Amino acid sequence: SYSFCTLLVGEGTQIHERTTMQPQEVERILAACGSHINEERKAAEATATQIMKKKECLPLLVAQLGHSQNPGVRQLASILLRKKILSHWRKLKEMSTKTEIKNTLLHCATNEPIRVVRLGIAHCIAMLAKAEVPSGTWPELFEFLKNNSQSPKAESRELVILLLHACSETLSAQLGSQASVISQFLLQGLGDSEQHIRVQTLKTASAFLSVIDLDVRVITQLLPAMFTVLQASLSTDDEELFTTAFDLLDDLLEISTFKGKVDTLTQIINFCLHIGGSGPTTNLKYREKACETLAKIAYSRPKTVIKGNFVEPMCEVAMKLLGDPTCTVCTLEPDEDVMSHVGIGSHLLDAMASGLPSRVIGTPMLSWIKQQILDTPNADPFAKKAGILALGALSCGCRDLLREHIDFVVEVAKVCVTDPHPMVKEAALVSSSLLTDYLQPEILNYHAVLMPLGVELLSDKNAYVREKAAVMVDSFAENLEDEVIPYAQPLMIKLATLITTNAGPEGLKAQCVAVSAVSSVAQAMGEKFAPCAADTLQILIPLLRETQDELLTLRARATDAIGVVASAAGPEHFNNYLPQVMQAVAEGFALESHELNEYAFGFWSNMAEMYPKEMAQNLASTIPHLFAVLDTKEGEFTSGNPFGDVPATGISDSESDSEPENSESEEYQGITRVDNRLSLAVASALHCLSIFAKTGDASLQPYFGEIYTRLLGFIQHFHTMVRKNALALLVYLTLWVHKKNYVAPVVGFPSNDTLAEEARASVNETLMLLLQVIRNDDNKEVVAQACEGIGEIAEKMGSVAVHNHVDAIIGEVKKLMSMQTPCQLVDDSEEEGGTDEDMPEDHDQLLIDSVFDMVDKLGKAYGEGFRQLFDEVYPYIKKYLAKERPPSDHYMAIGTIGECAAAMGEKIAGHVNSFVAICLEGMRSKDSGVRSNSCFTVGVVCAGGKAEAYPHYSTILALLGEIISREGERKEAVDNAVSALCRMARENPSACFLQQTMPAMLNHVPLKADFSENANVYGTIKLLMKTLPDITNPLLPQIISCLAKALATDTTQHELKMDIGSTLQGIAAENPNAIRSVASTLPTDVQEVLSRSIIIPSSP
Repeated sequence: SYSFCTLLVGEGTQIHERTTMQPQEVERILAACGSHINEERKAAEATATQIMKKKECLPLLVAQLGHSQNPGVRQLASILLRKKILSHWRKLKEMSTKTEIKNTLLHCATNEPIRVVRLGIAHCIAMLAKAEVPSGTWPELFEFLKNNSQSPKAESRELVILLLHACSETLSAQLGSQASVISQFLLQGLGDSEQHIRVQTLKTASAFLSVIDLDVRVITQLLPAMFTVLQASLSTDDEELFTTAFDLLDDLLEISTFKGKVDTLTQIINFCLHIGGSGPTTNLKYREKACETLAKIAYSRPKTVIKGNFVEPMCEVAMKLLGDPTCTVCTLEPDEDVMSHVGIGSHLLDAMASGLPSRVIGTPMLSWIKQQILDTPNADPFAKKAGILALGALSCGCRDLLREHIDFVVEVAKVCVTDPHPMVKEAALVSSSLLTDYLQPEILNYHAVLMPLGVELLSDKNAYVREKAAVMVDSFAENLEDEVIPYAQPLMIKLATLITTNAGPEGLKAQCVAVSAVSSVAQAMGEKFAPCAADTLQILIPLLRETQDELLTLRARATDAIGVVASAAGPEHFNNYLPQVMQAVAEGFALESHELNEYAFGFWSNMAEMYPKEMAQNLASTIPHLFAVLDTKEGEFTSGNPFGDVPATGISDSESDSEPENSESEEYQGITRVDNRLSLAVASALHCLSIFAKTGDASLQPYFGEIYTRLLGFIQHFHTMVRKNALALLVYLTLWVHKKNYVAPVVGFPSNDTLAEEARASVNETLMLLLQVIRNDDNKEVVAQACEGIGEIAEKMGSVAVHNHVDAIIGEVKKLMSMQTPCQLVDDSEEEGGTDEDMPEDHDQLLIDSVFDMVDKLGKAYGEGFRQLFDEVYPYIKKYLAKERPPSDHYMAIGTIGECAAAMGEKIAGHVNSFVAICLEGMRSKDSGVRSNSCFTVGVVCAGGKAEAYPHYSTILALLGEIISREGERKEAVDNAVSALCRMARENPSACFLQQTMPAMLNHVPLKADFSENANVYGTIKLLMKTLPDITNPLLPQIISCLAKALATDTTQHELKMDIGSTLQGIAAENPNAIRSVASTLPTDVQEVLSRSIIIPSSP
């Protein structure tokens, strides 16, 4: 009996101290809470709210669970009890009352006939266990679980598993003494005859993993039973069971104490190989889950995969999926809506290529691809499709290996692009796009082989081929720059046809890709696109009137493309279109499309670059739209409660007159589902604000505080692009503050702080935030952005800006180069021992490029004063020059040595021999990029090293000569070799054999690719003409020709053209015959430029 409970109860909401509350009265009140009569229900809810404030409500609510015949009352009682049991439990002093409540709950859970009520009671037990189990005051709970686990009633057995799940956090502390008992419960659950109990058992096992980094012996004992259950269920199409099981395997792989459990990992690999490699009778979703697990293992546990001889069977699974004859899909891009054999297989192969050394995965795969495609011309089309898609999937992780075999790669791509089967063509176009993205710059030299094929296929009769051809053309166009010009006319005609005539879903995709390709062509051609601008805008602007939901993506792409076309062609070709386009973009916000907003902000960014004053004056109409997106709440909350969603009640559990509710009472965390399109719109808004800050003036001041406050909220956002753009905005706001209080940066070691007070405060806070991101963020792209931000500040504000933090920055540089920051730490400490010497450390190229680039900019900011800081990082840079490192590492490290050497000048003394040795090795490299950077670096080392470098001149000159004369050599390498010769000739002309080397050098002027070296080359020619006329006079016709061509090329900087013109004018004054003689042999366009630039005296 619970009649001893005295409560404050009254009529309605007015409570009076005069009645002893009986369980029957509580039952009546709870029943009334479900009344359809509003007044009656509200009065009951108000009374119940008052009852819930007192600890005596606990036995009363428990009484309803045991005695009420109304299921609705029992359910509501369980809900209210679950809310209040923890906060009131510690207030109950009578042990007999506590014991009776615990016993009654267990009894009711066993005997409750209604499932939803039974689960509610179990929820209460789980809450109470948090208070009782850790203190050891509820031994009956384990006995209860044991008895019910052996019950013939399925509902009792289910209750055990649900309670274990709910109590996982509490019981994890008891594993030492109860591990075998819990393991037995879970084993019984896996073997249960009821499917829903087996599924719940897997969820429960996963819950134990998620709450604590526990000893995995319990879980590993379950694996054989779990595999047996899954194998037996293959034919039942039990999707929930498989999804739960593989989620558990993924969780298990994340547990640190699982590292080193090679035998268990081997079991998982073998099982996943079996499922992933099974045939069409197996649900594709199961194969996808198995391959996702294999991909995770290949990426994070490469030594286990290699030493267990799993590389070949994993490749076989991937290739089986890529060549599946039931799959005609050829896209390698992940798609949430479309799951395909190709997508699954390519993801596995990409993870293997990224996680395993190239020699292990890339070399055998290239051999297989050669056999399937080049050695077997009449191979099955599905085998060809698998081979060419595999090449694309390898392009990221094995980029260095594929760059070394670029001739083979291009030949395979060409053969497949020209294959008669549309499916093979489509696959080849997809892979060619990826190869173009990852195998630069080498593959760009083959544009004449692949680009015409892509342009031709833009008019193919197959819609999928046309779409993928547009993708490939887009990839080439955005990277070709001036080389795209010969293709521009036929390309733009075909793209225009695609945009204006395609219909249907396939046609719409092709339209969108074609619009993107137009953007790439315009961006590559720059101002040379101006003649095409009017016709292109006439095609794109009508798309801004589309309002149908299915066409908003096309409208969004067109919005972006118009901005790019305008930026390329220039204001004079866009001014007439600006008002109508701005109006259309503004009207687009009414359509409430996140994607449209994203691209609208991109358009505004382009306009801010083109029309900075006009856009600054328009902030009052643009900023509100940006803020509206930034302020939009992301995601919706869904219950993560293992007992299901709890019905809502109108009963408040607030306690204004008592201590706060124990926060632990709401222990079940929900799942937040987010709209990725909104995140991309947020990222675009942040980028747009960055451009406003970059180009803006004082008109940004009224919005500065609100912008800054908002961006701080996005630095820890879940979406990578949002965090990156928030950091970029942070840096640009700091630079805006500096611009407002501008002090020109001074190169060198700062002796005093010259920054304005406001700028100093801003840069200090920004640098501290950027360093915090490097130290804590687990995403490499975000950390790369932080590094870029520090470099940007050093470059734009000078060494004085970073000097207070430079020790911390250098400290993080050393950690980053040692792969020791959180975003780089991948635990692979398996039983077989340390890192193999033949397995170089993996690193993300984007991140480490940003780190080295940051060092470059610090060096330029400090100049000669960088020597001490350079000495700290040089040992770490040299690690990237080890023979086992890939060429991309050598390229990067040598480039940084060169940039720092150029900045330090003569302060490189003592490092010269070391630098030269590195450069000589690099100039002999098989990699053209390494050769190019080595040429640049050896030149600046000779210039700064002075006499210390003289002994190496003959060897250097021989290697430079080989590079300059090598047929098919990379243009950048030749340019840098020419520039190195010039630096050496400036420093020690007598050691350079100029009679032989200068003619060879002049044969490659004007420069073809690295135009940053123009000043050095033309300055050297001018210097040698003045100081060594005996050598240069015989070469005067060649020199005049070079200088005249330099005047006529767009790649020569304006200031240099003025100086070159002055030099040629001097030659004309002294030797007019030589000028006239050479001019007559020059191309017509060069003659015209020359005649406009200098005055040539008339012949006598």
